[in-house]
Order: sequence, then structure tokens, then C-alpha cells
Amino acid sequence: MILRRSRKQVMASLAVLVTVAGVAVWSLRDARVEESVGLLVWGVVCAIWAMFIALAQIRRSPLGEIDEQGITLNYIFSRMRIGWNDITWFSAPPEKRAAIIAVRKPGDAKEHYAVVSRSVFGDAQVAAIRDAIAAKRPGLPDQPNDAQVFS
Repeated sequence: MILRRSRKQVMASLAVLVTVAGVAVWSLRDARVEESVGLLVWGVVCAIWAMFIALAQIRRSPLGEIDEQGITLNYIFSRMRIGWNDITWFSAPPEKRAAIIAVRKPGDAKEHYAVVSRSVFGDAQVAAIRDAIAAKRPGLPDQPNDAQVFS
């Protein structure tokens, strides 16, 4: 199963991209006309911000994939492959903004964490990941063994 953004998420992200890019262009144009350092700095910051929004749309499409071997999550600068047997615990409380997948690969001394943001993935995709993990790893704990709670 391929994890994709909903049409609503794509349109909202594109609206933010157009707005931020427009502010960047306006600020850079006004900085040149008025010779304002403050507008120049603001324009550059907005241009970099717009670049990251565009990069996230291109690089994270699709967001990930669920298959028989595990889950692949695409981040902006990396891709994380999680095998079903590598998952040590999984937490996705509905009141929290993100789900956490704790991963310990063979030979690793400590756990690594994959964060699945509800604002990026959406509730339906987080539920699909939760259901896939529950199907492949029934009885998996929803918090670390030492009862450390993340808030």
C-alpha cells in the first residue's frame, strides 16, 4: 500500500507555497527598489522557506509504502526502511499530533524513532500504519519497557 497525501493536503500545501513564494518575490523586489536590508533578509528567508515547501512536495511524494517486509517512510532528506521485526513499540494516541515508531535493528545498541506526523500524513494514513503494525505484530507495546512517557 502506497501512502499518499490527500488532495486537500496537497492543495493546502500548494496554497502556502504560492503565498510564501509571493511574499519572497514582493520582499526581494521592494528591497531592490527601496534598498532595504530588512526586506532583503525577509525575502531570502521566505525564498528558502518556499524552497523547503516545494522540496517536501517533490521529495516526499509518495510519503511512504507498506509492504510484506515492512514500512518505508520518505523524509525530505532521507528514506527510512523499517522491518516488521525491528519495531520495538508503537504509539499513536488520537489526541497526540504524531505517532512514534520505535525501531531497534539487529546489532544496534539503542532505539531509533520514526515520527509520523498527523498533519503531514493525515489521520487515514496514520490509521493505515497502525492497522498494518497491529496485523503484523499483534501485542506490540504502545510505550517503552521502562514506562518512559513521551508528551
